[in-house]
Amino acid sequence: MNDIEMTVCGNICSEIQRRSVSNNREVTSFRLATSARHFREGQWVDGPTTYLTVQCFGALGRNAYASVHRGDPIIVRGRMRVRTWEHEGVTRTAVEIEASSLGHDLVLGTSTFQRPVRTAEAVDPWAGVDPAVAESARDAGLTPERAAADLAAAA
Repeated sequence: MNDIEMTVCGNICSEIQRRSVSNNREVTSFRLATSARHFREGQWVDGPTTYLTVQCFGALGRNAYASVHRGDPIIVRGRMRVRTWEHEGVTRTAVEIEASSLGHDLVLGTSTFQRPVRTAEAVDPWAGVDPAVAESARDAGLTPERAAADLAAAA
C-alpha cells in the first residue's frame, strides 16, 4: 500500500483525549488547526483554516498525553488517512494523521525534553495522581512530579 506521509505545523485546538481501542492498545488523539499565511499587498493574511485529527499510538501517545496541551504549536509527521461515512443521508469526510513523530514548534517558543522513566511495563505518569488534580495540573503545564510536589507543599 502506498501511504501518504505528511508533515503539518499547527496549533492543538481541542483537549487531548486518551482511550483504549482493540487489542489492548491505547490511542491519544486531538484536533489540530493549521492556516496558510500569505504576504499580500504589504501585509500578512491568514488563509482558510484546515482541521485535522491526530492519532498517536503506543509510547508516542503516552508521551504526547503528558507533554502537549490545547493551544500548543506543534509539528506532526505521519500517515494521512481520509475517512468518509454517511450520517442522516449526508456523506461526511474527515482527514486524520496517524502520527509517527510529534513535537513542539520551536520557532514559536521553547521546550524542555525529559526522557521517560523506563520500566518493565510502561506506566502512566499520572497514574498515582487524583484525576481531578491531574487534569488541572496538565492544563497548567505541570509534570506529575511538580504536581505531587505542589500538593505536598500545600498539605
